[in-house]
Amino acid sequence: MGSVLLIVGAVEVVAGNARVIGPGVDQPAAAASTRIRLRIALAAALATGLLAGAAVAWAPRLHPMMTTTQRQPLRSAQLWVADNVPRDKVLVVHDSIWVDLVHRYRFEPRPIIVHKLDTDPAVRNAVNRLDYLVVPNWYYETSAGPQAYPTLIEARKHAVVVATFGSGDDGVRVYRVSRYWRP
Repeated sequence: MGSVLLIVGAVEVVAGNARVIGPGVDQPAAAASTRIRLRIALAAALATGLLAGAAVAWAPRLHPMMTTTQRQPLRSAQLWVADNVPRDKVLVVHDSIWVDLVHRYRFEPRPIIVHKLDTDPAVRNAVNRLDYLVVPNWYYETSAGPQAYPTLIEARKHAVVVATFGSGDDGVRVYRVSRYWRP
């Protein structure tokens, strides 16, 4: 943003904008006309040079933003699960991937949406094992996690990471829960 303002300011000064450089001195009409044309040509050349320089400086940063579509970590985790996890395993998942795992990839038993694991008595009473955890990292890192997701937090203590996608709070680690642990 600062370089854009610098470019505009430089062009305005060279073009002779009275609001930027102050009032001019009275000059004969012919000299003023020649001076104005010269300033406009110089301003156009300066603007072209500055824009070309900015384009060269900005191109490496803008190119990936305009050409690369990076898959979101949760979507990558979903595809990994679809390719690598047997359909009969019990999964705890984020609600945004539940529909695809159930309807597109036909996981049976149906994956458990993470917030239902401890809040829905019907789900809680039916769970006798968990095989995989597929939720963003922030579920484990939030201060409310142990109270809001106690079964998820405990299951992770008995699990190993089998795949990692992204990093930070939005990253996703796929955990395989020990077959010896029971909720």
